[in-house]
Amino acid sequence: YAYDIQGNQIKKSIFQTQNTASTYTSKYNGDGTIQWSQDPLGHTTQWHYDHHHLNSLNQIVLKKTILDPLGRATIETEDAHHRIACRKIYEKERCVSSTEFFYDAAGHLTKELSQVINLTGSNQVLREYAVIRKYNNRGLLKSETEWPAEKKRRYTYDGMKRLIKEMKPDGVELSYTYDPLGNTETLISTDGTIHYEYLHDIHGNLRQAQDKVTGLIQTREFDSCDRLLTEEYNGIRISFEYDPLDRVICVHLPDQSSVTYIYNACHLKHAQRFDSKKRSLYSVSCESDLQGNLTHLTSPAGIIKTCFDLLQRPISIQSPNWQCTLDKFDPVGNLLQMTIEDPDGKEHTGFAYDRLNQLTEDSSFGNRFLYDSLGNCLSRNEQPQTNDALPIITKTAQGELHYDLNGNLKREYGKINYSYDALNRLITRDDQTGRTTFCYDALGRCVKIEEPSGTKTLLYHDMQEIGSISDSQLLEFRLSHPQQEQTLAIELDQKIYYPIQDPHRNISALQNPDGTLAQWARYSPFGEIALSGSLELKNPWRYANRREIAELVMFAYRFYHPGLIRWLTTDPIGFKDGLNLYRYVRNNPYSYRDPDGRFVFVIPLVVGTFGASGIVISGATIGTIAGTIAGTCLAIGVYQGIKSIDHQLDRGPKEPDEKENPTNGKPPRVPIPPKIPHENKKSAGSLQVPKEGVTNAAKSSGRNRFVPDANASGAHTVFRKDPLTNKVTHYETYRPQTNPFDPKPWESIKRYDGPQHPHKHYNKNLREEILTPHVHDPSCPGGIR
Repeated sequence: YAYDIQGNQIKKSIFQTQNTASTYTSKYNGDGTIQWSQDPLGHTTQWHYDHHHLNSLNQIVLKKTILDPLGRATIETEDAHHRIACRKIYEKERCVSSTEFFYDAAGHLTKELSQVINLTGSNQVLREYAVIRKYNNRGLLKSETEWPAEKKRRYTYDGMKRLIKEMKPDGVELSYTYDPLGNTETLISTDGTIHYEYLHDIHGNLRQAQDKVTGLIQTREFDSCDRLLTEEYNGIRISFEYDPLDRVICVHLPDQSSVTYIYNACHLKHAQRFDSKKRSLYSVSCESDLQGNLTHLTSPAGIIKTCFDLLQRPISIQSPNWQCTLDKFDPVGNLLQMTIEDPDGKEHTGFAYDRLNQLTEDSSFGNRFLYDSLGNCLSRNEQPQTNDALPIITKTAQGELHYDLNGNLKREYGKINYSYDALNRLITRDDQTGRTTFCYDALGRCVKIEEPSGTKTLLYHDMQEIGSISDSQLLEFRLSHPQQEQTLAIELDQKIYYPIQDPHRNISALQNPDGTLAQWARYSPFGEIALSGSLELKNPWRYANRREIAELVMFAYRFYHPGLIRWLTTDPIGFKDGLNLYRYVRNNPYSYRDPDGRFVFVIPLVVGTFGASGIVISGATIGTIAGTIAGTCLAIGVYQGIKSIDHQLDRGPKEPDEKENPTNGKPPRVPIPPKIPHENKKSAGSLQVPKEGVTNAAKSSGRNRFVPDANASGAHTVFRKDPLTNKVTHYETYRPQTNPFDPKPWESIKRYDGPQHPHKHYNKNLREEILTPHVHDPSCPGGIR
């Protein structure tokens, strides 16, 4: 690391090997705002500030212009309270995206208004789309409405600000009750599709859940460190063992077979598979660089070598019978050219993008797409598609699409029918071949699938699906890397195959143990597939390394529809990741990834998986990743990691009521949360100042300064009291570090110096002595209030 004289980090080098480092550099203005940043490949993002911009109310406000490495401008204008009021994205002189933000007197975000602009070249404003929010007198979300369709959700809370009732747009109500410790006790819907009863231990771990609708009983055991030891459901049992660093070292499967893992100080070295009699079946060895990138994967089929560039992107994958290289990127990270070589020959593919970095051309499959500014596809392969007032497709070249009142697809082209429960989870799919039924557990995982060909129970390692059982037989199993989104081996019909994944995590080939290819495939960016080799081999895991079932791709929280290049249902967490609840990875699968159907991540940032082992973090492009949010983001706690925020495409500002509660007093939009956080719970996911953040003990240093609480789980305040009056005389509030270049885990966001402060405080901006009690507040003139 290197810093300027004001303490701003201006250089950071991340080592992939002892001789190779990715160096990020930046420069700051005298007021501490960033001026420019440069990634290891020399691509520069610039920030320009106009502190005297006059808005429509004749107020002098800040206007910020961000120029990406291609010189394209994003302009953000603030209001008089330093909140973002408008964001516009330009392509040369054309505005291609415009969103306005409105607030009430208490500072709550009440309206997000976006102009839906045709990006085909006409720059025509097609319509306006807005999300309107109302709050109760305690600052909790009371209703959320999509305009102009008037699709509304309503919420009711108890005296402890916990959600007790949610009314969906179709009139169905979800009711929540809680135990004395604040954990969810029951969840019931008025349409009869949901009735869960939960039992938690004193640490908040879900010990037992019963589905009164299906009769499924789920039991779980934890050790004293809150690590999951055993899990039972549908008559199957899985158990886990851990090392002192909480890494899983053994998984015991229902058929008495097992998997063991061996690690070095940081990364996985070896994975071995055993049968029910503890005999070794096969093993796989892994080598990683200093950033955790998997560089060598050795199996009985041979060695797979992966090379990464300075932005931690996999640019070359080499195996004896299959190769792939990413040949060219543009300065903002969009993939332009790719080459694949397999037994069918060598293929060069080119890609093109619009101003919002949405994929518009794919030469391999001959696809062409045109979008509006919300990410709705207006045209596919020269065939127009129709959208209504909501961001949904109502008509394509194949026919009409119909949705229920909650926005879930219910009828496709008059041939396929879908039905859902009160949590918007797909429960049946009917077509000419019969019905496919899906059953879920209390964590929202699909644990049973009934097809015309038979029934299977799915196995999980935490939230990662790893196989299936039918008639007590292990039909399908995949040996997964516990720290990364990597499949090491696949077992189908008692045969073992070693997969090759392309740089986008698609399983592109299955190797026999002798190294020959049993099957290989080529994929379009959105999931079209061309299979070769043994077509009788039914590998369920293909696109995005996820299970394919009934022409859908199953993620943890919803299904992706490759035929529509969209999600089948709305986002379970609402508008946290954008105004378009159906858009798949921002229409750019080669730059973004969605691990479970809720949040989008920049691909170079996340190289980990969201299982029991958490996430492994790699480097990222400064121009794309403007900040990170660390900690537990949702009720279930699957996302113990980092969420990337893209300045150009993020939905907008954080709402002022986002205090200690990551759900902001709003209902968590995740399927069947075993615990619903409320405002009295800490969360590292919050980056705002808590209303009541004082701790139980003062922490200070000899320089009359505070130090953050190292054991805190999120934003918190430390303070001092007068021993005579017992009144707080000084305090300082901290939040998790938001500067990716600052190694300190906490940053100060507010400090109060009370009447007993022994020194005068000279403020350089105001050029005067501050003698009275005051707060160091960046939002005030001179930083002093």
